[in-house]
Amino acid sequence: MLALLLVLAAAPPTLPHIHERFTPLPCSKHPVRRVFTLLRDPGGRRAFASGERSWLAYRRSICDAKASKFAGGTLAGVVAASCTARHNHRHLDELTSLAKTLKQP
Repeated sequence: MLALLLVLAAAPPTLPHIHERFTPLPCSKHPVRRVFTLLRDPGGRRAFASGERSWLAYRRSICDAKASKFAGGTLAGVVAASCTARHNHRHLDELTSLAKTLKQP
């Protein structure tokens, strides 16, 4: 039992499963991976993963709401995709900023 605990304690941190359709790129420079790696405290990692799940739900809901104006039409998909891309771009900027903050002493 003690050996198992020692192995688990020494295991490198892994990214949590944030969303069934969301898999961070294996690249070490991906903002989600970078922030998760910089967070040393398990509580901080859990909070970050929870925040990412909440953000994904928010993005889905807000973009669905915007696209609903064109429900049933061909523009609905275009509006939803454009909204998703816009929110992704903003969020990547936020994650990059967070990573810079976490790197500071």
